[in-house]
Amino acid sequence: MARAWRNFDWTLLGITLVMLVIGVVMVRSATINTPGLEDMVRRQITFCLAGLVILFVAASVDYTLVATAPTLTYLILVGLLALVEIVGMTQGGAQRWVEIGLAVQPSELAKILVVIILARFLADREQAMRRISTYLGAVLLLALPLVLIYLQPDLGTTLSIAFAGGVMLLIAGLPLIYAALTGVAAAAVAPLAWLSMQEYMRNRILLFLNPAGNPDDFYNVNQALISIGNGGILGQGLSHGSQSQLHFLRAPHRLHLFCHRRRTGLCGRGHRTRPIHSAAPAPAAHR
Repeated sequence: MARAWRNFDWTLLGITLVMLVIGVVMVRSATINTPGLEDMVRRQITFCLAGLVILFVAASVDYTLVATAPTLTYLILVGLLALVEIVGMTQGGAQRWVEIGLAVQPSELAKILVVIILARFLADREQAMRRISTYLGAVLLLALPLVLIYLQPDLGTTLSIAFAGGVMLLIAGLPLIYAALTGVAAAAVAPLAWLSMQEYMRNRILLFLNPAGNPDDFYNVNQALISIGNGGILGQGLSHGSQSQLHFLRAPHRLHLFCHRRRTGLCGRGHRTRPIHSAAPAPAAHR
């Protein structure tokens, strides 16, 4: 335990704290004079503190333990995702949370655990990557969590995990013929998948392909683009973002946070993201 804390990246923690403070300030700026959002700052601070507690707990645990018991970890993950379908909480039309004293979203755990479990699976079969059994095993490993997450429904998380899994398979040396077969199979089931999607899912895909096709669905994106364009180089000040202050943005505290460049400008956006880029190579520098 002591050794783990000696190797802890305190610089990265410091940068994280700075980013959390900036986040609270941005939420405060976004919700000034906005009816119904007066409690957002307190909630943001609460979540920040809870996140820090989880950070320290997670840092105290060797993440490789997940890889040493992949089957058990996978069963627990699938069990949590299945539990969502049975007794999950519904918010905003989606059933994604399990109440265990506090609301837990298993699909967020899946983003990390599926990657670790799949990595262990592929590492164990490094010399058998060309076998069809390896390919089918990886597909089945991915399929069950993806189906359960899709049924919540959560199309974004489903696609992100599927994309990550596909990239991992290619990097691991999966023969391109298998990738081609996967593409053909995906194209074959695409019409059925489209018909099974809820209307909002189809609208989001159509909006991505043709942003101006539906003015109402494009509204938030358009307002965000206006905010970004009006921000200029130096911005207009933390309390002077007209798109949120005049309530053009429907959810200014959580949607299109990049649009807050109107307040801080291009320079402000650069200052908020530069610490992340600076910290990214830090682990490699210590090796």
